[in-house]
Amino acid sequence: MSWFPEPHARIFCAAVNYAAHRDEMGRGESGPHPMLFLRTPQSLVRGGEAIVRPANSIALDYEGELA
Repeated sequence: MSWFPEPHARIFCAAVNYAAHRDEMGRGESGPHPMLFLRTPQSLVRGGEAIVRPANSIALDYEGELA
């Protein structure tokens, strides 16, 4: 059995949701509504597994997420 959610699953995440991260990104004050982004099961990589950098990218942006 795979550890990934069902293929139809969507993972909604709250972005820039704490002051230190907003400051780091130069976002200023938070608005009245959270900024959301989507992760799909295909975008997940288990800890210790290899990741693949797309050929048209020159760098990777990394960040840990808790779900």
